Amino acid sequence: MRRVPAIAILACLVVACPVRADELGLDVRDGADSKSVEIVRVGEGSPAAAESLQAGDLVIQVQGTAVASVGQYRQAVLSALGYGEVGLVVMRAGWARHIRLRPALTGAFGITAAQRPAGAEVVSVASGSPAAAAGLQPGDLITMADGRLLDGKSDFQQLATPFASRGASLDIVVKRADWTKTLTLAGRAPAVAASVPRSPPPLPTTAPPTPAPAPPIAVEPSRAGEVTDEVRAGNQAYDAQNWAEAEARFARVVRIVPDAPNAWGRMCHAQVMQSKFKEAAETCKSASAYASADPSVFQNLGYTLFRLGRHVDSIEPYRKASELKPEWALPYASAGASYYALADWPRTEISYRLAVERDPGNARAWQSRGDAATALHKPADAVAHYQRAQAAGGGSPELSTLLGWAYYDMGQLKEAESAFREANRLDPKDANVLLVLGFVADRQGKPDEAREAWQRAAALGGEGEAGSKARQNLANLAARLAGRSAPAIAPQPMRPGPAPTARAPTEEPRLDVRPETDSGI
Repeated sequence: MRRVPAIAILACLVVACPVRADELGLDVRDGADSKSVEIVRVGEGSPAAAESLQAGDLVIQVQGTAVASVGQYRQAVLSALGYGEVGLVVMRAGWARHIRLRPALTGAFGITAAQRPAGAEVVSVASGSPAAAAGLQPGDLITMADGRLLDGKSDFQQLATPFASRGASLDIVVKRADWTKTLTLAGRAPAVAASVPRSPPPLPTTAPPTPAPAPPIAVEPSRAGEVTDEVRAGNQAYDAQNWAEAEARFARVVRIVPDAPNAWGRMCHAQVMQSKFKEAAETCKSASAYASADPSVFQNLGYTLFRLGRHVDSIEPYRKASELKPEWALPYASAGASYYALADWPRTEISYRLAVERDPGNARAWQSRGDAATALHKPADAVAHYQRAQAAGGGSPELSTLLGWAYYDMGQLKEAESAFREANRLDPKDANVLLVLGFVADRQGKPDEAREAWQRAAALGGEGEAGSKARQNLANLAARLAGRSAPAIAPQPMRPGPAPTARAPTEEPRLDVRPETDSGI
């Protein structure tokens, strides 16, 4: 083992040593001005090299967040990776440049793997990656990850990506030739003092302060009074939520003064509130073309695209909104809804994690994060997230049912029964919940309770699927009690999937597009 000289260790304690951000191809260290991080090396062929970044450049922002240390830089980069792109503001010779880097397509922890019937076969290992540090080699077979058996149906990258994205370690079982070992793929924690948090602290859930008024609009003197009257009337209609009149007023403003971003923004929101999504999408695009565009414009653009079913297209506007206002929870939750609709569960989990870090009281986001954990076969995480949703005031029959299935997946039948009984209490007329309740009671060897639940399900379900299955289960139960083999019919779980039974969540548009001031016309 190569020994590191004590003097080198001491130097790293006194002066911040460079930390490699493999995803972007950068080596960075704390900047001398204590307001940035300095690039000390750019990897050949990396995303950073493709944008002509150089040693000596200073990174002052990542995804709209100021970075004054290596630790803050790494945290911001890790938080941004779930969006597939990282926005940087880089200073060189006194001028600032905004760039976007798409991380290299190397798999989680530096592993490229191929799915096999007995596990995930390692195809390549990135140099300097956690996988290389753990001793992983091409040809190794990963048979387990995070305690889950990889049987050919489980995707290793889908399971590992959430761990790598949040900087968490992952235990894997590796088979090579005639030996099998457990290895730990180390997470990339920020190389800073322990006082710097891994995740941003929860932020207030109150609305952000109103931005400063926009600069005056240039308009012909002969039409200044006309524009002033239209803006005033438009703002009054907007504040009164008279959306049709507000749309008409601001439409007249932009016909007279096309270069009026706030009028475009308010007209977009008025159209959204009337569910005129095709028109709103075009109006929001016009508003977003201005450098001074309010982040709410990008939020509303993403929302209109989502409502038009353009889930992939909606993600970029949400990313832009989060870049401009990283403290807002809504863009992250909205992107999570888009990934949810696309059944991209790792990114769904990441997006909703970022949302609840900023708004811990968002019950809907906790529930959706639980759905993602269920789809990723992580029932313990799903239970924790569903419980947080309940604590945040999200108690509902659907949520209790989802919690029950998560407990069932963990094999905790008693807890599952309790959750299903709560769902039945909240909605006594749901035959499906009674069908599930009877099934769980039967699995615990409680035939009388199972019979009672199925009898109620049969009465409420009528000729529907739940009623039919309940009657079949009653017949099978009678047969078993008479000594004949007849297992109960398992009900269909309520869980997310490519065609989720739980409706993909939608997020509300952003309000409070800043108004034009009358004096600014």
